[in-house]
Amino acid sequence: MYPVFPLAHGWRSPSSAPWSSARKSLKILGEQRVVDVTNDLRTARARKTRGEIERLRRATSLVENGLHSFIANARVGMTEIDIAALISGRIVAGGGVPRFVSVTSGSRSALADAYPSGRSVAAGELIRIDAGCTFDGYWSDLGPPSSSESRTLGRARYIWPS
Repeated sequence: MYPVFPLAHGWRSPSSAPWSSARKSLKILGEQRVVDVTNDLRTARARKTRGEIERLRRATSLVENGLHSFIANARVGMTEIDIAALISGRIVAGGGVPRFVSVTSGSRSALADAYPSGRSVAAGELIRIDAGCTFDGYWSDLGPPSSSESRTLGRARYIWPS
């Protein structure tokens, strides 16, 4: 049996693989015996079973529920940490594991993937939220909103009138 290494992430050849075990195997066996299975793995991972799709949907719905909880409970003076805790609490209550809950506001809203701070949100300020979780090993990450989600988000902007 040949050692098999995925060569994704810009690796140009098996010899450029960063793993020390890959380099050791290449030294012992030679490049002729190492098989690049990057495309095979990518193809296999692109297909999902019904159970996998359900777990992905569940993970996504947990984050959406957290965002809806924030919209329903938002108040001027909440801190970024309060908001992150509200979203995370909803995710955990639904059986998920929060993996990233980035909340920034005001002058900090330009920061991507920043940890929430103790900064209080003032009326009229922009709040930026990026959140994701895992459910039964499957990750959520939300993309651009649908038209119905856009309507919900449009209502959210009026929580903190300027």
